[in-house]
Amino acid sequence: MGNKKTSIIIASSVLFSYGVILLLIKYPASYTSGSPVALFWSGVPTISLGKSLLFLTYALIFSYLLTNVKMELDKRYVPVLLFSSAFVISMLLWNMPEVNNDYSYYFDVARTIEINGFSQAYQLGTTYFVMPVLDGYLFKLFGEERIIIQILRTALFALTIVVTYHIGKELWNEKVGLVAGALLLSFPYFLTKSHLMLIDVPLAFFITLSVFAVIKAHKNMKWWAIAIVAVFLTLFTKKTGVVHLGYIMPAVLLVLFAKYRWKILKITMPILIVAGFIVLTNFSGFIEGNLQIVLYGQSVAYTSHGIFWLNPQYFLKSLPIVIGPVAAILAFCSPVLLLKKRDYNLLIPIIWMIFPLFLMVNPAFRHLIPAYPAYALAAAVVLVELEKGISIGKISLKLDEKNWKFLFSSAVLLCIFMALFVFPQIEATHEDMNVKEAGEYIDQMELNEIAVLQIKNENFVFIGDNKNAANMLDYYTKAKVTYYQNADPLKKQSSVPEAIVVVTETPMSDMPEDLDIYLKDYYLSKIFSKGDYGGFSPIIFRVYLPQIEYHSRYPEFMQKIGKGMKTEVWEVANPNAGLLNFITWTPSDRKILDKNVNVTWTIEAGDEPLEVGFYYRKSDGFFADKEGMEKIPEGSTVEITRMIEPSQTMGTFIRAVPFEANGKEIKIINVTFRSEFYNTSVSRDMKRFKF
Repeated sequence: MGNKKTSIIIASSVLFSYGVILLLIKYPASYTSGSPVALFWSGVPTISLGKSLLFLTYALIFSYLLTNVKMELDKRYVPVLLFSSAFVISMLLWNMPEVNNDYSYYFDVARTIEINGFSQAYQLGTTYFVMPVLDGYLFKLFGEERIIIQILRTALFALTIVVTYHIGKELWNEKVGLVAGALLLSFPYFLTKSHLMLIDVPLAFFITLSVFAVIKAHKNMKWWAIAIVAVFLTLFTKKTGVVHLGYIMPAVLLVLFAKYRWKILKITMPILIVAGFIVLTNFSGFIEGNLQIVLYGQSVAYTSHGIFWLNPQYFLKSLPIVIGPVAAILAFCSPVLLLKKRDYNLLIPIIWMIFPLFLMVNPAFRHLIPAYPAYALAAAVVLVELEKGISIGKISLKLDEKNWKFLFSSAVLLCIFMALFVFPQIEATHEDMNVKEAGEYIDQMELNEIAVLQIKNENFVFIGDNKNAANMLDYYTKAKVTYYQNADPLKKQSSVPEAIVVVTETPMSDMPEDLDIYLKDYYLSKIFSKGDYGGFSPIIFRVYLPQIEYHSRYPEFMQKIGKGMKTEVWEVANPNAGLLNFITWTPSDRKILDKNVNVTWTIEAGDEPLEVGFYYRKSDGFFADKEGMEKIPEGSTVEITRMIEPSQTMGTFIRAVPFEANGKEIKIINVTFRSEFYNTSVSRDMKRFKF
């Protein structure tokens, strides 16, 4: 087959396969109906097919251009290149949301250790003794900074790539190791989870290190010490670690004994198999959990599918999406290569990637992450063999150097582009963004102390359940966050919170009637309500700010007056236009008003003429004052009266005219606010604002 014709076939096939993946992501209903995949992907209409295909086409063109580039890299620098590439690509995704149902639990343990030490966390009860403990002490040293967690997790992700490279190099050759490392760092789902506070990526690293250490130990007994430490860390990183080691280690030892200790294989293997099964049943709950599913079809945890052989099909459906179609196809061709070439080293990645399909109770994408190195290794072996040539009966497959480079580079680059440009489109509409954006909004408002109320089953509940994302607000804001439960919680706080965040999974119309008691002095500032997947209501964050609206968004321009009235704010709304925003709210208990209220301003201009305008705010929007702007000559005093209807607010704009943004000061001599409802007034003199 000619080179150009082969290249066209490869390009068309690769682009078509990724196009199908994009369609499955955008319209997943028929493909994932009734599966866990549907719960994750359903209801994601925001992905742009045209934009995504354009990015993938760019990647394909760039891949083709790389086929003509000859690169010679010193073998000593391959691990450095893989590590740095993985770290940098992962950094590009650090702005993605970082919330998961389990995430809040790990964060709680880390915070407990940060504040009270390890003994307190142990007393509270935890089965995760590695990453949350390490995170807690890092918090103690560096503070609760997201970047600390991101650096640590990304480093472990990059180290997993490097260790996978060394496994490929040790079992096969340098090229297999390099291809495996490059494929692994490009797996889209692996990349998107590489920086998160979850423990699946660390688990993958410790499992991969355990495998590599055992492989090396037959040559150098010093590696047994590393293997013991790695296995220990695997077991205490996550409970499923013992399940993974229970099938991976017998496979590794089987291959090693077959190659180096065949004579005693008959004695050792039965012992290893029995020991592995005992460990598996005693420590992972295999009999109580998975075996019940096999025998009785009972549901375990939050898996609703029940039958043992159903989970593999759900995992297999997701694989082309999460690791890329090229790598998935190549990996599942590896058993054919094992039978054809009698390459028994392939038993290690094959068993490593096949067993989780059956042993993982909950078929969620991230539970396959510890097996990703195996998929990369198996795919790499098949891909390298394609360059040499594979014959199966009358079928012969062989790629020349350029077409092999094209297939390899396109498989890697298209996956990276999926991770960088397609997955973020999905995550940007996911409910996980709500807590992240709410925290960023609170920091933008420069609030120092906030209260959080979560509404669940029409009651206030304490936010400590690991199924809630609300307590992750601490992670996204620098403000002091206090969580509440039961009646009238705000009275327990030493000072009035600068904001109240209400977290709920239900519409506001379904909120408890007494919620107004807690929010009577606050108004709804912003709602974060992204995500509505598979019929499940998203977790919604509502930020309420005080009626005394004072924020430090523009600290160099802002002045606060009228504290006694609990109604007023000076703010430079537009420094470039010389525009001041003076907002007057109606009383906080405005619901008792049954009549219109007259509000009067007395404004005395300084050495510049002023213009005063008004707007009204009702529940259905903002409305400009029909009477237009009021003019105040310099040195003059004008009294302005407007009427406010019940449950209405009024905003006032004061603009200096003529105005030039040249650093000049505008002086307002006196502003008096008077309301017939309060029958009082407040005056503030000599206010200067520099623009």
